[in-house]
Amino acid sequence: MYDLIASQYSQFFPCDPGRLALVRRWLAPGSGRILDIGSASGDFVLALAAAGYQAEGWEPDDSLYSLAAQRAAAVAVATVAAVTTDPAGLVALRPLFRQAGLLDLTETAAYDLITCLGNTLPHLRDSIQVADFCVRAARALRPGGRLLLQLMNYDRLVGQPSFAFPDIETDRVVFSRRYTSITNQAADFHIRLLDKATGAGQAASSRLYPIRRSTLASSLAATGFHTVSFCRDYSLTVADGSEPHYLVWAELTV
Repeated sequence: MYDLIASQYSQFFPCDPGRLALVRRWLAPGSGRILDIGSASGDFVLALAAAGYQAEGWEPDDSLYSLAAQRAAAVAVATVAAVTTDPAGLVALRPLFRQAGLLDLTETAAYDLITCLGNTLPHLRDSIQVADFCVRAARALRPGGRLLLQLMNYDRLVGQPSFAFPDIETDRVVFSRRYTSITNQAADFHIRLLDKATGAGQAASSRLYPIRRSTLASSLAATGFHTVSFCRDYSLTVADGSEPHYLVWAELTV
């Protein structure tokens, strides 16, 4: 469905500078390896690489992955000082992209931080897949590594017949998003792109799994994350349950 908006994704959803600021609180540039799953058009991964981090982006959608890979190929890392040491020697930091999704994670002790932002996690099918992803993330992180998630506050939405986001409007198009049929098991997610000049519209839909806070907390706690915090923003202000979406950060037991 995201092929409808791939070329305009960065305009609709610009990278929040708070993301990079939070990463800097946890990791000094050049000191860790970061994976962003659901990296879309690649803005966050590109920003991480530009800041000196060894960053990878995984994106399953064909159009978004192709766009991110093209952007990465055009990026020249500005400084030869941005290097990290591994057993093979010095490797210049540059953004890497792979067409892959949440359950393709099979690495062991490979990352210091895994991020999954922009409500990517609810593309999983059910609570079993959520638990599976948490197991994979825990295995892929190094001891003391962190997992950072961002998703809708479905505790507020489940049971409602529908929910509409505010439209995103540019000089050329209007982008609309809404949920219908929101239950504990599934929610139908609809997007529509309207050309303001012609009035022509394109639409697509996908079924998401509305992950409840309790489901996520228990899955994380069961897989070795000793700290699980729900926050309302990238300053890590504690969430009170009223926010439309939230961040979850979890730290792996050392």
